Amino acid sequence: MAAGTEGANVILRNSHNQILLFLRDDKPDIPFPAMWALPGGHVEPGETPLECAVREYAEEMGVHLDPAALIPVCTRRRPWGMVEHTFTTVMDLDLDTVELTEGQALAWFTEAEIAATVLGFEENDMLAEFFRALRTPSAQSGGLPRVRF
Repeated sequence: MAAGTEGANVILRNSHNQILLFLRDDKPDIPFPAMWALPGGHVEPGETPLECAVREYAEEMGVHLDPAALIPVCTRRRPWGMVEHTFTTVMDLDLDTVELTEGQALAWFTEAEIAATVLGFEENDMLAEFFRALRTPSAQSGGLPRVRF
């Protein structure tokens, strides 16, 4: 796939079932400026989507994710042509210890708060399905949800 046509993001969930969202920079030359979105980015040449997800967290927040702890949730083709790979993991990250190098802020969002917020990259439907999947018997018995698109 050509550079820039593939991306990766992470649904980072804490023990309170809140999802970490990233307030994008307010720059007119970037997609979805000043909107909340899942942290992630473009897959670089020679990089796997998993490597991209780990790199983006390290570069943008200084947070080092364990690749072995990242579980694939879904892969979907976005309306603008990008193939997006979404992973998930659980971590109780103290946001006061994070120093952003991109974006304006990080915050934990509940399911209701996400539903009430228009997210960048049209992520609302995928996160609604993620929360529905969390309520399935397999997820409640310790399995991680898979989202189908």
